[in-house]
Amino acid sequence: MRILISLALGLWAAPVLAWEPMDIQDLNGATVRYANAVQTFEASGKTVYTTTRPSEGQWREQGGKYCSIWPPGNVWACFALEREGNKIRFLGEDGSVTDGVLE
Repeated sequence: MRILISLALGLWAAPVLAWEPMDIQDLNGATVRYANAVQTFEASGKTVYTTTRPSEGQWREQGGKYCSIWPPGNVWACFALEREGNKIRFLGEDGSVTDGVLE
């Protein structure tokens, strides 16, 4: 019985996190780990997405959103950012959601 009470009290006392908007500038110098890839964000605007081999693109803040372009493409794709602790979420304008861990 004591174990159940301790567990219940422990769960009640645990902080509840919620997704909150993230400042895009928090990506400067950051690394995000996804299920099968890693992405780095340099303050210069360079971003590298690595799965089996690296792919270089550019990133910037535009209208409060994270935007990126990946050669040979010439279209910037923009995403709202949310954060819950060290988890990060990219919300696409098309409704897509990509989750990662901010390192």
